Amino acid sequence: MKLVPTLSVLMLIFALVACGGKKGTDDSKDSKDSTTTQTDNKEEKKEADLIGEWSLVTINGEAQGSMNITFDKEGNISMVAPEMNKKGTYTKSADGKTIIIKTSDTEEDSWEIKSLSETEMVLLDADPTDATIVSEYVFKR
Repeated sequence: MKLVPTLSVLMLIFALVACGGKKGTDDSKDSKDSTTTQTDNKEEKKEADLIGEWSLVTINGEAQGSMNITFDKEGNISMVAPEMNKKGTYTKSADGKTIIIKTSDTEEDSWEIKSLSETEMVLLDADPTDATIVSEYVFKR
């Protein structure tokens, strides 16, 4: 009869250890899921960096006047300067390194993203008639 309580205690200990081990595995999985979520959030954040209003600071290192570009989440862009007020749409290339812009009065234009941070965006624009001529546009928030 003493064997039954001993077996019961052993089964209880085994069950607790098994549950504890499984919980540890789940915690590990949760930790991995958390890391994946953090990575996904960083990628979303990277996409969101483009969203908002940007003011042109320099073109090829030379100070510029007033020009603002605004990108929204729906893929719309507006470009406003004293002599210009354009609206259109934009998309990003699959690799996220190029912005493709389409306005009502132009063919598609593409800008290479040289750098993008919370406060600064640097875009490169190749001359459509001579790809060796590239202009660098620096924008700030």
